[in-house]
Amino acid sequence: MDEDRASRTQNRAAAAQRWRDWLVPEMERAEMRQIDVVRASSGQLQPAVVSKWVNGEFTASPDYAILAARILGADPLEALAAAGHHEIVATVKSVPIPGGLDDPVIAAVQGDGRLTPADKALAIRLYREDIHHAMTRARTVVDHLAATGTVRRASGSGRSTGDGDRGPGPA
Repeated sequence: MDEDRASRTQNRAAAAQRWRDWLVPEMERAEMRQIDVVRASSGQLQPAVVSKWVNGEFTASPDYAILAARILGADPLEALAAAGHHEIVATVKSVPIPGGLDDPVIAAVQGDGRLTPADKALAIRLYREDIHHAMTRARTVVDHLAATGTVRRASGSGRSTGDGDRGPGPA
């Protein structure tokens, strides 16, 4: 039992150090001090928490790792991995994302020898903007349907459910 506790403590310490090793250089790159990160969080982070991160005492929860990445202008998946949330990173990477690196349209544009690098970059940027606008419209529709009671959002998933699948909670 004491060996298990010692092993867990050692694993937490190593995870906290990996988080620190990611966080401090990202803060330097963003030219932000601890207090700047706290202020940019609009009250979501306390100074003591950021201090413990920077000192390698604690790692961040998934939500805080993503928040820190957004504040620092860094990749949220890198932040999640650095904070030790590899299962979340693996799950996200396993889902095909329109406009992502494995998107067949992106691959076709990149492989088209008739396009210059600038044309390829423009085509990919416009394609990704179209996807972003379509996703925004879809979220707006789902939010409207949820507000009118036509569908309900599944608790915590960020996904809507149809009438046949009311999601968790009372029907």
